[in-house]
Amino acid sequence: MRYFTSVFLGHSEADKILAAFYSFVQKLKLSKLLQVSMDGPFVNWKIYELLQNDLKNQHHFQILCIGSCGLHILNNSFKHGEKATNWNINSILSSLYWLFKDAPVRREDLMKLSSSEKFPLKFCCHRWLENVPCAERAIEIWTDICEYVSKVDSGALLKVTCKLYCIIAQAAKDKLITVKLNFFLSVAKMLQQFLVLYQSYKPLVPFLAGDLPSGRNTATLRRTLQILDSVCRLFCYKVYHVLIK
Repeated sequence: MRYFTSVFLGHSEADKILAAFYSFVQKLKLSKLLQVSMDGPFVNWKIYELLQNDLKNQHHFQILCIGSCGLHILNNSFKHGEKATNWNINSILSSLYWLFKDAPVRREDLMKLSSSEKFPLKFCCHRWLENVPCAERAIEIWTDICEYVSKVDSGALLKVTCKLYCIIAQAAKDKLITVKLNFFLSVAKMLQQFLVLYQSYKPLVPFLAGDLPSGRNTATLRRTLQILDSVCRLFCYKVYHVLIK
């Protein structure tokens, strides 16, 4: 892998951006070009269209199109799935961190109640590689968080009325919150392996076709989920190894 250069452009039109692209790859043989990666789901597709036309006219071929950044698409799908559950895991993990961030009194109160003296980790839904450790830490200290909320509500600790606390206090009342956090964690771990592997400068496109079916097969089929319309059926459902192989 070789680094060539970086080009910083402001409000540039597609043809100008493409011209800048040509300027720093002129030493390369474009006839050997396989694919152009894109960082982000919202990209300037006009550039890609112009590049494809040039390659077709000048070199009689077109590069492989695998869409925009697959990592962003996968992570955004995970975010939309989390949002669809209405469990507010995103808000809970974020609020958990900021509630004790730069708050010495709250941190001291939590530390007195904590057996591990650990604090929540910073959560950002755009940083997909941090989903797993943030969820793991939240699960690890959740008993201490519930104890903290109980002490605050009873008046034993300093009263807290901010929105961050209200979100955590509401979550502490949910008897299934640890189940929800563990489910979030399990899906995040499922996706993390793919996200870590393909967040790389290595030419991994040839392996993509083989890895995508593997990720797909680890997910439960939608038609299976549709029959789980009650708690009883959910508890009776068996996930066979053949479905997650």
